[in-house]
Amino acid sequence: MQEAQEKAEVALSNEAETGRLREQFIAVLGHDLRSPLTAIGMSAELLEGKLTVERDRGLATSIKQSATRMSALIEDVLDFPRARMGCGIPVKRVLTDQLTYAFTSVINEVALSHPNVSIRHHIATPPQSFCDAGRMGQLLSNLLVNAVSHGSKESPVEVSAIVENGNVVLAVTNQGVTIPPAQMALLFHPFTRSEAGGRGEGLGLGLYIAAQIVAGHNGTLSVSSTPEAGTCFTARFPSLLEDVLVLPADVQLA
Repeated sequence: MQEAQEKAEVALSNEAETGRLREQFIAVLGHDLRSPLTAIGMSAELLEGKLTVERDRGLATSIKQSATRMSALIEDVLDFPRARMGCGIPVKRVLTDQLTYAFTSVINEVALSHPNVSIRHHIATPPQSFCDAGRMGQLLSNLLVNAVSHGSKESPVEVSAIVENGNVVLAVTNQGVTIPPAQMALLFHPFTRSEAGGRGEGLGLGLYIAAQIVAGHNGTLSVSSTPEAGTCFTARFPSLLEDVLVLPADVQLA
């Protein structure tokens, strides 16, 4: 009995060490990939501005879009170990007027990289919000790419951002195969990938990172999925400084 317990403890210790090394490797790999990928994106943008032949410009644009998508994946990879180590994803909340720009920029980028998918949007965010606009863009990017990947190509993806009772409410809705209730509870866990009509994009970290970003803003992220209304991810977070009563320890104020 004691020998079996000792073996179990050793196995558990080895598993924990393997997990730690895996997360450390992920962090180092993500960091090392960032610099060359940035160079690729900048070079593609330079070529896009200089090339005159339409076909060549299109190729440069495709390279730039792919680099942007890969950069987003790398950011998720870099954020994953931070969240798993308990320190949370760094969130710098300030009073900013950049939230609308962050949302519309992401919508335009995703639309360019997925020309066969229609994206309809209604963005009515407040003139100023107390948030990390960069992280909010990352949040929408993860939710929108998930919707584009798993939604029906025959139906548009809907994005809305409004103010409701002092909260910014961001909703991303797609039609298509519904998510089974048993799987829905696991969607915000790392490396979970929905089987509902997916086309194989992503690492299975996007929704986990999205949930962490919302948590860093004292908000909530929920999901509903029905044949009638489709699948909708809804993020809510307080938009004004006076509405933020208690800030998480990892949140930085500038």
